[in-house]
Amino acid sequence: MKIRTRIIWSFLLFLIPIIAMGLISSWSLDRIQQNISQETAQNIKILENASKLNSLTQFIRYYDEVLTQSARNYAFTGDKKWNVRYEQNAVLLDNNIKEAIRLGDAEDKQLFNSVNDSNIALVKMEENSMSLTAKGQQQEATASGKFDIIIILGKD
Repeated sequence: MKIRTRIIWSFLLFLIPIIAMGLISSWSLDRIQQNISQETAQNIKILENASKLNSLTQFIRYYDEVLTQSARNYAFTGDKKWNVRYEQNAVLLDNNIKEAIRLGDAEDKQLFNSVNDSNIALVKMEENSMSLTAKGQQQEATASGKFDIIIILGKD
């Protein structure tokens, strides 16, 4: 065999495994990239949902405090602007709780359903107090101590 033929064969013996390793590596990297892209999209969706639930939780706390303060101020002052503020924010609180229930997983749904039940009980007490105030019975409305209830949202 001529030297030229030997060199070509030697070159081919080194080149073929290198090409095969390059093709296999390229294929493997493509699969890894696809898996990473899918996992990243799923993780982003999970983070967005958690962020949305966190935001809703903060709004629920805020609207709950607004309702309590509005009912309290209405009962103590008899000023109708507090009743109007109460009515406006009650809808927002209900909407945020319903949205949190809709977006949450099973554990979140259980938590927010519990919050909703507590909210319903608190709203009944506040509306009773505001009804007494509207009837001119401010002393009875404020004497019941209904404004000392605080709902704390949180998950440990």
